[in-house]
Amino acid sequence: MGVLLNGARVGEPVIDVDGQPVFCNALYNGVQVWQPAAETLVDVWLKPVDFTSQALYADHPEVKVAAQKVFADGHIEDAALTLSTADTTVASINAGTVSFVSDMSNFLTVLNHDAFNACHVSIGEGGKTLGAKQILVQPDQPSTAPVGSLWCRTEKLHNGLKYYTGAVGDDANVMCFLIDRIREVWRMERDGWKLLTGKELG
Repeated sequence: MGVLLNGARVGEPVIDVDGQPVFCNALYNGVQVWQPAAETLVDVWLKPVDFTSQALYADHPEVKVAAQKVFADGHIEDAALTLSTADTTVASINAGTVSFVSDMSNFLTVLNHDAFNACHVSIGEGGKTLGAKQILVQPDQPSTAPVGSLWCRTEKLHNGLKYYTGAVGDDANVMCFLIDRIREVWRMERDGWKLLTGKELG
């Protein structure tokens, strides 16, 4: 329930108690006028699930993700939300696993930029879109991204070395590019990038 005064929405009253904000509420016909902060959804974020650094000979970047709900009081809850990608030429998603396209359609562009195009993930519930975030796959920290987005840090391409050859499945001689190898996952939070997996590489 919301409150309107002369047609304008009125926020929940707040007072200062020893330097801490304390919100006040009211009842109308036995119902709280302002929804409690702990029940007020303000955002949805992505998080990595069961993350393991990709093997040296990975054939494309891949990371399993899930969604979380963020509430006005600051607490975060895991949630079974629907995830979909906006552009399947960049990445697809199946059972929470996001697989970036790495083939002749984008091969040269990825190598020239040392980065994949950002994957835009739509997050929804019950047919309603709650928000959209990005998943970025690249060696260098992105300058910016929507809060709740993920940065999948890959190997840096040192001294012009961009690939190794090795076995992938039944194929014993595969050219594997270092940029395909996700080493850790960070999330953009309100105060900047936060490492969620393992130990930061030097």
